[in-house]
Amino acid sequence: MIGHFGDVVGRKLMLVITLSVTGVCTAAIGLLPTYQQVGIWAPVMLVVLRLVQGFFLGGEQGGAVLMAVEHAPPHRHGWYGGWTFLGSPSGMFLATGAFAGATAISGDAFLTWGWRVPFLVSLVLVGVGLYVRLRLSESPEFAKIRQRGERARLPVTEAFSHSWRQILLSAGVNLGLGRFS
Repeated sequence: MIGHFGDVVGRKLMLVITLSVTGVCTAAIGLLPTYQQVGIWAPVMLVVLRLVQGFFLGGEQGGAVLMAVEHAPPHRHGWYGGWTFLGSPSGMFLATGAFAGATAISGDAFLTWGWRVPFLVSLVLVGVGLYVRLRLSESPEFAKIRQRGERARLPVTEAFSHSWRQILLSAGVNLGLGRFS
């Protein structure tokens, strides 16, 4: 769905939106009330925030690959697009370091307030990401389409009608990835 809107309104705008929503959800997790404060609503709010965060993070990954590939020089699309997949392991590495630091700082109070610190500090990374994204130019491919005045009504149907083999191949390659993580 996010890819659909990226094809309609622009890749850059959707990347700004996905980063913003993902970042707000992450920070909001750090501000959640406890079960003792609001009862069952605490875990319900956590699940809702994680679902929204995950939905927009999925759009983020696809949009980042698309922007990298569409900005890449000819015959370098795979190389440029492949680098975006370092985001997830890099994020896990940073998160582990952030939680190690939060544990060291908060000590015995980690379970009361220390765990919240990395979630709130993540807003710094969101700010850096937005600074970079807002200075990016729109995807050259999208700019060409917009300049010609073209607009796909249902981009997903257009993608399947022109590139169904690549879509099935990509889906097949990705089927096993979740099994080994």
